[in-house]
Amino acid sequence: MQSPALFMEAIASDPDNDAPRLEYADWLTRNKNPLGEFIRIQLELAKTIVIPGVEDEATAKLKKREALLLKKHGGAWLKESLPEWARQINSGFHRGFPGVWCNAGDWGQHGDSLVARFPVHRLNIRATTKSVVSLSKSEALLKVRLLDLSHSPLDDTVFSELAASPCLANLTGLYAWKCGLGVGAARAVAKSKYLGNLCRLNLEENRITADGIAALVAAPSLGQLTYLNVRSNDVGPDAGPHLGRAALLSNLAELNLGNNDLGPDAVVGLCQKLSPALWSLSLDGNAMQDAGAEALAAATQVKKLATLNITYNQLTARGAKAIAAAKQFTSLAELDLGANELGAAGVEALAKSRHLSNLVELTLSNVEMGDAGALAIAQSKTLQKLRTLNLWDCGIDSEGAQALAAAPTLESLETLCLLSNPFNRDARNALRTRFGKRVQM
Repeated sequence: MQSPALFMEAIASDPDNDAPRLEYADWLTRNKNPLGEFIRIQLELAKTIVIPGVEDEATAKLKKREALLLKKHGGAWLKESLPEWARQINSGFHRGFPGVWCNAGDWGQHGDSLVARFPVHRLNIRATTKSVVSLSKSEALLKVRLLDLSHSPLDDTVFSELAASPCLANLTGLYAWKCGLGVGAARAVAKSKYLGNLCRLNLEENRITADGIAALVAAPSLGQLTYLNVRSNDVGPDAGPHLGRAALLSNLAELNLGNNDLGPDAVVGLCQKLSPALWSLSLDGNAMQDAGAEALAAATQVKKLATLNITYNQLTARGAKAIAAAKQFTSLAELDLGANELGAAGVEALAKSRHLSNLVELTLSNVEMGDAGALAIAQSKTLQKLRTLNLWDCGIDSEGAQALAAAPTLESLETLCLLSNPFNRDARNALRTRFGKRVQM
């Protein structure tokens, strides 16, 4: 008779293979253990990219069941799976098993024995400039697929030593969010002989600048990247020429370049290189102006784009009209245009667009639209699938609020945010009667 320990050893020895996990799931199910069902669900979900707001009915059903099982059993499964030094409540599960959270010292002491009996897909580790040196020599990392060093106080020198380590040869993901890194770290990733399997790279909130972007986008070894996050990295408009000829961008499915002050010229060059596979794009805080919005609207190759964030970009009604007229945006499920100067005219263009009919989430917070903009949304024949509508601080008075309360097309709303708008008590009562706890005022 098989035992859980033997099953786990088989899974740990071949962590990328689903077969040992499925055998274990069958055994667990025969023994009436719900972990068996959970493993099967996560293996099925891992086969496809789950895009927010656009998943099919079968996928949505699996995710709902996954969440229910996690809520009921996740805490117990975490304690049963991992020793105390290696677990944290928000570790997340992948293909049936939780991720590992620990410090570099514990990993150095216990990592080898852990990977021999447990599949470590994601390792969230806290390191320092001293401990990362020993981490780079850990052969146990060869069994890890996603290494997350986020919020570890590092520097370019030690990070470069880690990036050059053969122990990272099997990584498919590397996260170093807010680690104090600069251009040297980006160059180290770009020239590493051992990071050619990377599909996901997160360097958010560092200081890699335009020179770091230049190194990354020119690196042939990073051609398999499908996710790149270089948000808040002091990039600036100097990155424009590099983004305009970046072959690396042509394969990305998710790209976050937010809060980098790229400027309109850099955004125009970027839009010409966006991948047809792209489904998530964040360009907020880049001063792209209307020229950038028009370039994005002209990027007809991005027909799969599902989530788009272009807040804080100095857009006017002209930019909103360009987005509204883009035929390829029929796939958009989530659109964030907050903190732009769209005015009522820009909001009206969005509300009347024939191409935004699949939106399930629309954020227009801090857009001075007034009652005219609210009325345009209330009368829209396009925005009938919305589940989330954020109109925080939009200058909506009582007439606009009453129109929203009476709008027949907003029946699917699950969340309506109307905080910091100056409408009266009667309008508040009408909204509360219509939406109940779904409205925030």
